[in-house]
Parts: sequence; C-alpha cells; structure tokens
Amino acid sequence: MDIEINGIAYQTHQLNAMKQFHIMRRIAPLLQGFLAAPNPEAFFGAVTEAISKIPEADCDYVMHTCLAAVTRYSGDRWAPVFARQTIVFDDIDLAGLLKLVSTVITENLSGFFRGGVAKLVPAAAATKTA
Repeated sequence: MDIEINGIAYQTHQLNAMKQFHIMRRIAPLLQGFLAAPNPEAFFGAVTEAISKIPEADCDYVMHTCLAAVTRYSGDRWAPVFARQTIVFDDIDLAGLLKLVSTVITENLSGFFRGGVAKLVPAAAATKTA
C-alpha cells in the first residue's frame, strides 16, 4: 500500500501469516478497549487505558514488526524505515510512526476482522447457548 506522510512517499508490505497472528494477539487488549467504550465520549478513555496495560515488550514487537514492513522513497530508491532495531530516518515523529504502524496493521488484519471475526462470533455464541 502506498502512503504519503508530510510529503514523503512510503510503501507498506504484507506480513506473513505468523507475524499477523502474533500482532493480532498482542493488540487484543486494545481491541477490547474499542469494544469497552459504551459511547463515543468514553472511547478515548477506554482506548488509552487499554494501551497503558499492554506490556512494553508487546508494544515493541508490534511496532518493530510493522515498521520492518515499511519502505520509504529516499533520493532515488526505496529504503527500509526500520533496521537494526532502530528507526532509520530521524524525521519520523510520533504521529508519523503511529500512522505507519496503523497502516500496516490495517493492511494486514482488516481481512480477518471483516470476514474472520464475523464468522467466529456467531459460532461462539451458538456454542454458549447449546
């Protein structure tokens, strides 16, 4: 997927299924935070509380894995954004970092949430009532 942030071109790439799974399980508390918000006013509080409870090692895994799937057009070539456990470009700020990570997550997990979860939830509900 192509994305532009602050006039700079980036490309996000597909993660393998195992990495997708490990990202999904690490952000599960965040997804629960989304679901815990009873109304739009409570959404921000529920999400920030959920983020605060995710262990730092899990946050690092998600960020590192997602950033490793991003390249940036630099000069005349595409270059990795993340290498040797560090962000290569000093001009990527927190907003840009979160945009890149969320783009990779969306690109890699949206198919599961569109089809997979919808198929799992009714099956789980039917199992509980049986």
